[in-house]
Amino acid sequence: MSKNQAGFNVPFKNGQETIKSPDNRLMSLSHLSDFISNLEGRILTVTDAVVSDKEQNKATKSLFRNLIWDEFDVVRKWYYEQDDNGATPFPYGPQVPRLTR
Repeated sequence: MSKNQAGFNVPFKNGQETIKSPDNRLMSLSHLSDFISNLEGRILTVTDAVVSDKEQNKATKSLFRNLIWDEFDVVRKWYYEQDDNGATPFPYGPQVPRLTR
């Protein structure tokens, strides 16, 4: 069984949940976590370069960490609720906002 939500195809096979991207590449929750962790590291490195005051740097990095992982927790909760036959909509609506360059 699968349900297409926000461009993701979420198949269920023998209890092994995976998320497929729109181009059908498999992406597990741990892969997504690794990607987010890498992005977090890059953001925190930029923070180190931009915020020189130690206290402000520490506070800014803490704020970014919390923002990043709070959003990941929303997606993780949605991911594990997918045993409800697709009744739970993707947390960011029918379309994920895209940033343009």
